[in-house]
Amino acid sequence: MPSPSRHVRFGAAVEYFFPVGFNGSALPRDAMPGIGLTGRPIAMRQTSLSTPSSVDVAHSVLRYSAKDRLYFLKRAGLSKDDVTQLSLRQRQLRMDLLQSIAEAQKEASPRKRRAENCKASLKYRRLVL
Repeated sequence: MPSPSRHVRFGAAVEYFFPVGFNGSALPRDAMPGIGLTGRPIAMRQTSLSTPSSVDVAHSVLRYSAKDRLYFLKRAGLSKDDVTQLSLRQRQLRMDLLQSIAEAQKEASPRKRRAENCKASLKYRRLVL
């Protein structure tokens, strides 16, 4: 017997607005350090979901260019030397990450081949017997 369906309705959405600054959790592909939300919220907005016009606009996540990220970092109070140090640290992190990935792939490759050989051997035995 199927369980009865359940519905959930929300009456309001709460948005919090944060300042933007250096954020170590982001690891962009280029040399410029990542930015993200920092500190406590600076504003809050509550919107009723009962009116259709308040939900009509779709939002998406934006990716900032290196120039934009530099602007945000300077606005957050970081000096040119701070940004350079963060860039060097980020480059080292990226190189370490790529090296770890390469080592993991190299280590997994022989194990994968052995597993495939075992499967092929079992399949061959089944066909012969």
